[in-house]
Amino acid sequence: MKMRAIPAIRKPNSRLLFTKNNRENLTMQVYVFRTGAAKEEDVKKVAPHLNSIKGVHRWTFDLEDPENILRVEAAGISAAEIEKILALENCFCEELPD
Repeated sequence: MKMRAIPAIRKPNSRLLFTKNNRENLTMQVYVFRTGAAKEEDVKKVAPHLNSIKGVHRWTFDLEDPENILRVEAAGISAAEIEKILALENCFCEELPD
């Protein structure tokens, strides 16, 4: 069975993600956070939790930035949910405004 493309309204820094069965589509969001993860040990502590979040496609830390930036590409999860998960690991995390 052929699936036809459905037009979608996208935010400037998002892209469309199609699930494996192509019946549902979600908008991929790019979230940027300032964090309290200042060392590689901090990143290693939160990495398993970021990897386990359903909907997170990719994440990176920039520890050379003064704000220890975390960039997350995800669909179907909010920035607040990501902040809560990192807070459970005692890691400060705050979304930066656009």
